Amino acid sequence: MNLRYFLATGTIPAIHPAAMVLLCVFLVSSLLVKKSFCSWLCPVGTISEYLWKIGRTLIRRSLSLPRSLDFTLRTLKYLLLAFFVFIVFTMSAAELGGFLESPFAVIADVKMLDFFRYLSLAGFTVLAGLIVLSIFIQNFWCRYLCPYGALMGIVSTASPIKIRRDAQACIDCGKCNRACPFLTL
Repeated sequence: MNLRYFLATGTIPAIHPAAMVLLCVFLVSSLLVKKSFCSWLCPVGTISEYLWKIGRTLIRRSLSLPRSLDFTLRTLKYLLLAFFVFIVFTMSAAELGGFLESPFAVIADVKMLDFFRYLSLAGFTVLAGLIVLSIFIQNFWCRYLCPYGALMGIVSTASPIKIRRDAQACIDCGKCNRACPFLTL
């Protein structure tokens, strides 16, 4: 919202300007070095990495969903991203400014802290479900639900950096594809 407001008005919002700066830094890093944010900076991604590694230790492998279900679930994060982009880009600059200066926006970070400090049964159930799913399915949140990761993934397609395997040395064992889902031929 801050970035959209800045683009519409040329004014940096007074409330949470660091959010806009961080978004821009993450977008540029995704453009330059692909999804580096997701794999190196995102705390949820880091926790997710540890969870599936714990799961792999417990059951000796990560579960794989059927291809059609996997594809269907992967579209969810793009649908969430589209929803948020639609909301932000259908608001006028005045509406964005009004929201960004509203009492809710001013204390949004405190509200998020309170969500975790005073976790409801529904919140606990959702978080516990995501944790369990992340133990058994590699990077469940990141792979299927994270709209921020979806945005970084879209931007990273324009990156000049590509990971490629050496076709001369390849013995078609498939190990590199299993280890790195971003590998291209």
